[in-house]
Amino acid sequence: MTTCSTCGQLITDIVFINGKPYGTTCALDVLGLEKFPTWFKGGDWNQSKKKYDNNMQSINERYQNAKNITKEYWSEWVQISKVYYYAHKTSNEWLLKFVESIQNQLGYYRLLNVDFETMEEAEKKWKEADGDFPLLYSAPKKIESLSEKQKQILNINQ
Repeated sequence: MTTCSTCGQLITDIVFINGKPYGTTCALDVLGLEKFPTWFKGGDWNQSKKKYDNNMQSINERYQNAKNITKEYWSEWVQISKVYYYAHKTSNEWLLKFVESIQNQLGYYRLLNVDFETMEEAEKKWKEADGDFPLLYSAPKKIESLSEKQKQILNINQ
């Protein structure tokens, strides 16, 4: 059996902090917490915290990268989505299918709303309405990679 580094009592649920064993109550006191975070499953606090911090950094980097990609391709994404909404509004089934095909070919998905002027305005509106904002996590192909005929069709209502 192991004893707590703070109170000296025998402990079964051991939390290691800086290599020293603590019971859960004393560990919380040492860490200045009321309860353990959900990501901590017991064991070595320092290793778990480092793993959590690295994971959060990776998530933040991926999010920032996606935000940069989205910003770079925003105007093209909106342009394609506006053609889609025009086709929907006018019940042009052929154009709807064409735009869906172009979106798939280039790597865009359909924006659910195109009623905004800037990406920042769109992000604010989406977050207010849905709590989330769509991002591109990989760079799509540019409209310029399409054939001249495809570009002409996309520009019919711009």
